Amino acid sequence: MAGPLNVAEHLSAEMASEDPWRLGTNLFEARRYAIILDMMRAHAGVGAPAFERGLEIGCAAGVFTSLLAPQCKSLHVVDVMPAAVERAAAKLKDHGNIQWEVSSVTDDFAAGKTFDVIVVAEVLCYLPDHETLARAVDRIASKLAPGGLLVFGSAIDSVTKRWGLLGAGAETTMREWERTLRETNRASCQGSYWGEDTRIVSYTRDANSALPGASFKTPEDAIVPHKSVSEIPATSVLVLAPHPDDEVFGCGGAIARHVAAKVPVQVIVATDGAYKKGEIGATDIERQRARTREDEARAAAQVLGYGEPLFWNLPDRALAYGEPLIAKVLAAMDGIDLVYAPAVSEQHPDHRILAMAAVEAVKRKPGTRLAFYEIGAPQRPNLLLDISPVQALKQKAIACFRSQLETQRYDEQIAALNRYRTYTLLGNVTAAEAFFIVSAEELNADPLKFHRPETERYLAETAYAQQEIQKMRRLLHDREQELDAMRRSTSWKVTAPLRKMMRLFRR
Repeated sequence: MAGPLNVAEHLSAEMASEDPWRLGTNLFEARRYAIILDMMRAHAGVGAPAFERGLEIGCAAGVFTSLLAPQCKSLHVVDVMPAAVERAAAKLKDHGNIQWEVSSVTDDFAAGKTFDVIVVAEVLCYLPDHETLARAVDRIASKLAPGGLLVFGSAIDSVTKRWGLLGAGAETTMREWERTLRETNRASCQGSYWGEDTRIVSYTRDANSALPGASFKTPEDAIVPHKSVSEIPATSVLVLAPHPDDEVFGCGGAIARHVAAKVPVQVIVATDGAYKKGEIGATDIERQRARTREDEARAAAQVLGYGEPLFWNLPDRALAYGEPLIAKVLAAMDGIDLVYAPAVSEQHPDHRILAMAAVEAVKRKPGTRLAFYEIGAPQRPNLLLDISPVQALKQKAIACFRSQLETQRYDEQIAALNRYRTYTLLGNVTAAEAFFIVSAEELNADPLKFHRPETERYLAETAYAQQEIQKMRRLLHDREQELDAMRRSTSWKVTAPLRKMMRLFRR
């Protein structure tokens, strides 16, 4: 644990940077923003208009403010740092619906106003003690209109302690929100190092609705399927691969199954795959590596029989989430009804960015489905595809990527992953690929659906625990009333001397 942090000096030093906390360039921050916005969409409903009145607590450099402002007819922004407000206001001067205020969360900010949506992220952990935290939480919660939504995000307690902060992280602050608000959604957002371990939770004032999620006693086959399928129906398929080889590692069996069923398959390889750790500026070597990996992908395509892959040749390890990438994916989806993309839970930043772009593109294309595949991080699937008949073909395609197998035994690791996926399957299934499949309609009706595998059981168990706590409280209340009635009864008073004598004898 670090020593106590001087918060004022720390924030002043951060604000001296053009992009404090790398909010505009960090993949972790991009995913955190996407989760917050999806929680807002989940609350508002499909096709709902913008929130009438929004409140953002802490604007930093205004990066998220620029995303939040279009979601609100009017947005009130509060930050304790005058420099932060000045910088963000200058950057967003063209947004006429934003009001700015320099204030602490412990003061009477936004006096007399209530809001339909409140976003407070990575602010409360800087407060000096638990008493101040509780007071700030109560003040912010009082600004939430009935039926409104509050989205809270923070690093977990162990992280904020390691930073040397005297305040509280996610778990402690969540207990404070629970005193007056009802939790509606929760997601974990983890980045590439320990300091990016964050919880994002949404709350509402309406205490009557049931929590979302599955039953506490979720059957095993609702967590991981206990039956496999031999095909995933489709009329035309698009496979999005971040690098040459991901299309085979992640869904080579599915591709082979589609080809056998005479379903057209288009594979797009997004990056050139030229990056190698430790090499900087070796342009000629990178070009050669990119050509080698393209040739390997073409050879694998011939093995699987789907034709020629399309190469976008974007820089390896430098995919950027945003409209340009989403537009490229959308353009490639013409006539497509099933899109394969890496899971959002993958480790590699290119994998996660391409996954996020695929999610947004599918949302905008009614009638399409998205199948998340896994490579470096097992996901919680809702479909297992039996690839036993084509497993040898998949391994033959993997063997085409000789340059990659020289550095790591991906062939053995992927074979082990596909074998592991038969754990819940009976019969003669010797290899399976795991997918999480979701439609455009499901994503628009529930924007958090693809996050829910991380959260729904936790939410459901929380709901169950709360119900059990309420039962115990009612039981305790009934027993206390019975005890009080007994103590006030005539027989209790008459037998008091006898009980006193019994206590003396026991000594």
